[in-house]
Amino acid sequence: MEEYQVEFLRHYLDAVTNRPFVAGMHVWAFAVFKTGQNVIRDRRPKMAAHFLRSRRIKNDGKAMN
Repeated sequence: MEEYQVEFLRHYLDAVTNRPFVAGMHVWAFAVFKTGQNVIRDRRPKMAAHFLRSRRIKNDGKAMN
């Protein structure tokens, strides 16, 4: 499931980037933290969060805060 989310985001960002008439976008991040069924406090970022951060660094040369 996480791999699909990363691949979807990759295609989504590529499609939007290639359209000069698009001025901005928003990625809806539902459940951005990976948790087990019985684990509530384990808030490790999912693969999609790491992908989005790396994509931002690649495009801007700096990390998002």
